[in-house]
Amino acid sequence: MASGEPSLAEVCKTLQNVRILRLCFCDVAGIRRLRAVRLPADNDARTRFLQDLTQTGIGMCVACIALPAYGDVAVPGTGLDAVGEIRLCPDWPSLRCLPWKAGHAMVQLVMRNIDGGTWDMCPRSALKRAAGELAKHGLRMECGFESEFILYRKDSQGKRVPVDKSVYCQETAFEDMADILDEMTSCLEEMDIGIVQFHGESSPGQYEIVTRHCDALQAVDKLLETRAAIYGVAKKHGLIPSFLPKVDNKVAGSGCHMHFSLLEISTGKNLFESVSNLSKVDTAKPTFPAQLEQFIAGVLRALPAVMMLTVPSPNSFRRLVPSCWAGCFIIWGVQNREAPLRLTLMPTNEAGSFKTTNMELKLFDGTAQPHLGVAAVISAGLYGMAKALSLPNPVQIDPVDLSAEQAAAEGVFRLPTSISAAIDGLSSVPGYSMMTEVMGKDLLNVVMVVRKAEYDFFADKELEEEAEILLERY
Repeated sequence: MASGEPSLAEVCKTLQNVRILRLCFCDVAGIRRLRAVRLPADNDARTRFLQDLTQTGIGMCVACIALPAYGDVAVPGTGLDAVGEIRLCPDWPSLRCLPWKAGHAMVQLVMRNIDGGTWDMCPRSALKRAAGELAKHGLRMECGFESEFILYRKDSQGKRVPVDKSVYCQETAFEDMADILDEMTSCLEEMDIGIVQFHGESSPGQYEIVTRHCDALQAVDKLLETRAAIYGVAKKHGLIPSFLPKVDNKVAGSGCHMHFSLLEISTGKNLFESVSNLSKVDTAKPTFPAQLEQFIAGVLRALPAVMMLTVPSPNSFRRLVPSCWAGCFIIWGVQNREAPLRLTLMPTNEAGSFKTTNMELKLFDGTAQPHLGVAAVISAGLYGMAKALSLPNPVQIDPVDLSAEQAAAEGVFRLPTSISAAIDGLSSVPGYSMMTEVMGKDLLNVVMVVRKAEYDFFADKELEEEAEILLERY
């Protein structure tokens, strides 16, 4: 649907040919879940049903938002158990009819208390709060995502195998899946999800679909809708898609890189378009607008805390290997794909001149709860603005090539190497206090407890066993 809150009449019109409405949410473990309802055939009854659904939603036990990826069990320490209920209410601007499944539609949910107030643990509401805080500075974020996934088929023994043995951007890999990729991207376009490009990726059976940037909340909704469309189309053709970050140590993993920009609310101007001095990045730091530099510096400084929400699973850290374009050090760079924060460049019409429109965050993958991940990035940026931080010089080489003395002199440090280490060090991470202030201390505690339980569960398991459990959950 169009942006803005639609009327009940507009909702009814969108759903006029829909039988089944999927009420969708993503839990703190990053697993997409849903409840489904059948819509009455009679128009008057359907209108009353949708009005009631809008006002009161449907009930769910509070513990269901905090189930770990390894199983449906309540994790001790979250404060969420068998006692208590929330209401799942549709957020109608996210309503989409499903092109791959006639008569079905999906809508993202906001979680409310029984009295109708916003539930403190609602991830979607956490992103809305973060965006609201950024708006107080006259700014809004837009972002887009690179969705990497592997397509599997079952062999004669029933074992999952990648659909090909190709390498990066191999033409035959695209040709083999061209009809399916066409159907996937056509569905996305019908759902008003813009496509930048799509192609084969580095791992066997791996593909990437890059979706166009838009307002942060819409972008996250569209990311979840993109995954639903990829899965729905793939299953129609007997294939199994997976967004799991790492399934095989011998090949590349799957990320979900986030590209973000900051825009002035009053003018719509992208602050990145005012970055200058981009042709001399090897000898001088680019010149940023003050608010933009402070925001990026906050994200950089808070990366050890941000990653708890953007690459938050034990499996995530199997992908974060130095010299593999994953971004394992606390650095930023200009067109440096070893940097977790990469300033992107594109040429202008003037020879030797460049411009930029966004920053890429490589520390994002398919196990993240994306509303919380983007909220964490905004919160870290707000910290940088509050402290008027400045960026260090960009690192323009693979940081592993720095000597210990050079790394120390330039302040280059390795990011935590496990989710357990990331959680244990949170109290000393600059910017974490701003995350708790914006997103909520209790919500972040739930995330920490669930992710630490996943770490403990998978600690003694090899990747093969871990992937067998998780591959079809992400």
